[in-house]
Amino acid sequence: MESAFEFIINNNGITSEAHYPYNGNDGTCNTNEAASQITNITDYEAVPTNSEGELLKALNHGVAVVGYGESSDDEAKYWIVKNSWGAEWGEKAYIRMKRDIDAEEGPLWDCHGCFLSNYLIN
Repeated sequence: MESAFEFIINNNGITSEAHYPYNGNDGTCNTNEAASQITNITDYEAVPTNSEGELLKALNHGVAVVGYGESSDDEAKYWIVKNSWGAEWGEKAYIRMKRDIDAEEGPLWDCHGCFLSNYLIN
């Protein structure tokens, strides 16, 4: 996500999906269409390693933490995380990730390194 945020900052913004839809093909971008910025960002922040409290504050990611819960059978606490890969992935585009883990490696990297957590400041 850092490279995406850096691109938006260095490009002075980004266009909208409606204006320049993603089509998933390899090739060259239409720079005229991509140059129509509708919003920009000026900074972002990294969530510190193994900090569930900071992740809870951020509640945003390349994947998004959209909620939390507790299993009724073993009372295990978990984060509900949505991915943009579609309903074929995980539990119809969601995963349950353990939370309140008291382990040195922390809970955020219990997903094969898929969490590089950043959030926008403005």
